[in-house]
Amino acid sequence: MKAYSEAMEALASMLTLPFWTTIATLASPSLGNARISVNRFTRCKKCRLRLDKDKAVHIEGESFGPTRNFDLARLDDLDLEIPDDVRRIDASDVVFTDYDPTSSAFPDKVMIQDGAAFFKPLTNFKPFELFRRDVRVLVHLHQRQLSARIPRLIAVVTLGDRETVVGVLSTWITGRKLAHMTVSQRHKHTERWHDQVMETVRALHDANVIWGDVNAHNVMIDEDNNAWVVDTDGGWQGRESELRPGEVNKIAEKRAISRMFDTMKDLSPEESL
Repeated sequence: MKAYSEAMEALASMLTLPFWTTIATLASPSLGNARISVNRFTRCKKCRLRLDKDKAVHIEGESFGPTRNFDLARLDDLDLEIPDDVRRIDASDVVFTDYDPTSSAFPDKVMIQDGAAFFKPLTNFKPFELFRRDVRVLVHLHQRQLSARIPRLIAVVTLGDRETVVGVLSTWITGRKLAHMTVSQRHKHTERWHDQVMETVRALHDANVIWGDVNAHNVMIDEDNNAWVVDTDGGWQGRESELRPGEVNKIAEKRAISRMFDTMKDLSPEESL
């Protein structure tokens, strides 16, 4: 697998090498440590580059649109009912705090006027329905006002028309993933974290939601050593097309949680990845 990845990377470098001078000319000037808003990535200059037989580069088909990572959708097309008490924040007011232009991934952490938030973008490399399902669950839990340790829906990120969706914002949890905790920390706190996750999952089940993706990367340990359940994308009973949290699924999920903590207890962070 590693050899294949290295070969593909070498091939990509070989194919793009003739265009690098032109790409550098077309690229925006470096912003250094400047804070970059989400809006910047929703309207980027795009064009096709063609190399002729004389090795001259031609620029064709200029247009504007989101980067290859982002997708945009009308709120109506998402078939989402956003409650009136959930804000719509313009993408220009959502700022990346630690953006690395050399990385193909966007950081999860953004800043808004209220402080830090977790940004879940509408992307073109994940199924459209998955984003819609994630947001439906967040909306449902927002309406239920659960007191459990789960991220809360903060706002929908939109463009200037307030109807074009870029992503959603939820609670930012300062801490580390369970998968990244040391063996000694796990031995000392596993029982506490297990019980907290079970308590949260029982609250989710009572709200007709299943967690849906039980793994150590979806448990966050905050600065007060409390365990949070994140990425509740299992769905809820409000839609026929989504996984129903029947008793069998609830029991299976609780067993999976216990197995996860039993397995994780003696694994190093490296083995947990």
